[in-house]
Amino acid sequence: MSETFLAAVATRSADVVERRAAGGPRIWLVSDVHADYRDNLNWMLSLAGGQRFKEDVLILAGDVSNDMKILREVLEALVAGFATVFFTPGNQC
Repeated sequence: MSETFLAAVATRSADVVERRAAGGPRIWLVSDVHADYRDNLNWMLSLAGGQRFKEDVLILAGDVSNDMKILREVLEALVAGFATVFFTPGNQC
């Protein structure tokens, strides 16, 4: 990656931290998490733990799992861990 790109990411990251310190919610976007894989499922469930994201919004854009039990587990955990969760199914739910 170029130094210019890395500098832009660092600047943007600092801006996000500053805005968060001012009390505003953050908006997160993830997709294609494929929670059928245990490591991916564990990562998704870890997002819901604690108070880190209780004021934040999550957009979960598809491809979570073909297994409705896993999909339900992930969605229930995320709804408990974020202020708001938007879910859009992909070609795999």
